Amino acid sequence: MLKAVNRVVHSVFFKLFVISFLISLFLFISLITISMQNSFHALRDQKYEDVTMIIKKTSQYLDLYIQNIKNILLVVTEDPIFINENAEQINANLKKYAENNLNVISNIFLVYEDGRIFSNNQVLYDIIGHDKLNYIIDTYPSGYTGISWSEPYSSRLAAGNTIAFIKPIYNKEKALVGHAVIEINLQYLSRQLVNLLDSSYQSFIILTQKNNIVASNPELSDINSHDPQYIHSMLDKLKSGIDLTDDDTSVMTIMDDDNQIGWKLIVATDEEYFLKSTKNLFNKFLIIGVIYLFLIVIFTLLLSLNFTRPIKKLAFQMDNVHDESLSIAKLSYRKDELGKLTRSFEDMMERIKSLMKQQRDILENKRQIELKLLQKQINPHFLGNTLACISSLAKCNQMDMVQEMIRSLILMLNFSMDRIDEFITLKDEIKFIEEYIKLLKMRHGEFQFLTVIPKEHESIKIPKLILQPLIENAYLHGISTKKSDGCIIIETLLLEETFHIFISDNGPGMSPEKVKTVLSPGDSGEHGEPRGNSHGMGIRNVNERIKLYFGKEYGLYIASEPGKGTKVEICLPKDMEQRKTDENLL
Repeated sequence: MLKAVNRVVHSVFFKLFVISFLISLFLFISLITISMQNSFHALRDQKYEDVTMIIKKTSQYLDLYIQNIKNILLVVTEDPIFINENAEQINANLKKYAENNLNVISNIFLVYEDGRIFSNNQVLYDIIGHDKLNYIIDTYPSGYTGISWSEPYSSRLAAGNTIAFIKPIYNKEKALVGHAVIEINLQYLSRQLVNLLDSSYQSFIILTQKNNIVASNPELSDINSHDPQYIHSMLDKLKSGIDLTDDDTSVMTIMDDDNQIGWKLIVATDEEYFLKSTKNLFNKFLIIGVIYLFLIVIFTLLLSLNFTRPIKKLAFQMDNVHDESLSIAKLSYRKDELGKLTRSFEDMMERIKSLMKQQRDILENKRQIELKLLQKQINPHFLGNTLACISSLAKCNQMDMVQEMIRSLILMLNFSMDRIDEFITLKDEIKFIEEYIKLLKMRHGEFQFLTVIPKEHESIKIPKLILQPLIENAYLHGISTKKSDGCIIIETLLLEETFHIFISDNGPGMSPEKVKTVLSPGDSGEHGEPRGNSHGMGIRNVNERIKLYFGKEYGLYIASEPGKGTKVEICLPKDMEQRKTDENLL
């Protein structure tokens, strides 16, 4: 495991991957950092503009709210019903105005100069009264005909703080009849302003010109503190209109007093209001970063593979060129240096193939020469023995046998000297052997010769003249020493990959030492023949022919024991002609 890891770490692929990844990662981090900073600044600026726009809209709403109250007050003071003496009509109209503007108005009062006071909640007023009403009338500027307003105060009828808007009522003769007083619904005003703002992160407070609190957002406490010192401190910071550096509360505070009556609208925005969008942006950048990081890994991996895969394929081809065919898979061509290296390797392999083909041709010619020499060694050896036999019969005047032997010899010579086919069927080889057996019997007398060959084996092709030298040795060095009951048997066995021919005799057999010397080259002459000893020469020639044809794994095997005869096994490939290739020559 450690070796595998060490091999990967030191590989070109790993180094190229790491370098590409680190460079891409550095560029990505730099790009993402710059983008995040620019995006955060742009987002904060956008949020500031959004807050400023919200405050402007809130201030506009407050202005419209005040204008609406002034309009109601103008309508009430111009209504002729409120100048007559009919109390029922006055109360009915006051209720109608209050009901039509229920969300804006808490109470409407008409305070006449003769001391009469009417209200839209007349019954409630008669019961609990209004302790501030006369004070409000007294503070109205004398001789002023416009609309005035009070500072915030607590009203029994309004059930909380309220502000009164006042306007005098004149009859047709321009004489002062009384005053119309409208107490506004500050709770409704606060709710409406809360709806315009983001109540989770923003709070507001409305101050009069004397810095008394008109309305505020009760959910957030810091800015809504009723402590005068806190309010004055905050106003000092807001002289420029905006406070962006509040370290204690981390808020941005903006003040706007651009309205009809000079009220100060102060809105504080918590830093979380900006951070929530920043966090969303950061999360998006994080997701993009993870995706991009994944793409970087894939890209660098593909880039590394693009350079190292051809090298690995080329190295793999080099490692696997170990057979004689030098076959290599077709490599994809590239136009870069790696493609040039691949083409150079393939050109080198083609040159090696060409050189090896030349070497095979040389060895094939050598093999053919050796085979012809071996076959020429067989024919004179056999011919000499046969002619000696005919000579003996002629001396004995056995002309019929001489004629028969000459006929058989002619057939055998025609067969052995035929140069057309190197391979013949087993059936034809056996016919040749039978003629040879006739010659042996004519010369040396009768002996048994048996063939145990299945019909389907007769069509199998084998190298020409490989049985005769073995039969000759089986007779000369085997059963010829027996006085009677000599026997030679030929058997065949076909296996899945090989074909076996067995030649057995019941002669005296051989010792293990003798068996070794029969197939060993020994002290050989120019063509492998033993000097001064002909025993085993034919066997060795057959063995060498088979190995030259099919390879070293094929040939002859001898099993023999003294007194138990000898058995020679010929091992051949099943498809002999197909097996005869050049692969075993190098």
